[in-house]
Amino acid sequence: MLEKIQKRLSGNTIDSRLSPKTISCKQLESGYFLKLNRGDDVLDAFKTFALTKQLKSAFFTGIGALEDVKLGYYDLPTKTYLEKEFEGEWELLNLTGNITWKDGKFFVHAHVTLSDKEFRTIGGHLFHGKIAITGEFFVNISKIHLLREYDEETGLYLINLD
Repeated sequence: MLEKIQKRLSGNTIDSRLSPKTISCKQLESGYFLKLNRGDDVLDAFKTFALTKQLKSAFFTGIGALEDVKLGYYDLPTKTYLEKEFEGEWELLNLTGNITWKDGKFFVHAHVTLSDKEFRTIGGHLFHGKIAITGEFFVNISKIHLLREYDEETGLYLINLD
């Protein structure tokens, strides 16, 4: 199993726009506190962090502010995501997700709840988002590799615990 994972690491690439100066982190007992800065792409930052730390898998939660947001809702009958872009700055009330393995690469799966200036909330699967002001996240590290496999019934790559 470990050999498979090590071979799979070779398929991952680090986004050259993200440097150790951009991603600030502090190690905790159960993982890391991760701080992202204005302009950082959230999903790319988590992938880069996972590669840099050579994580097996992880779970994260956080708050902050986002911009250039693209969210999705999975429509099970059609097995497709409905996608929508949201302009402007949004308060990041919650970001929850995990870092697992899919097709030999790290896969970052995240959902968000956001609020606008009128205190209206939106939420969904995060396809894209950049940090508007700051992002503050707790990353809990897993000691096992969690792999995603295609599920015919849902049309999604789900975590396989077998």
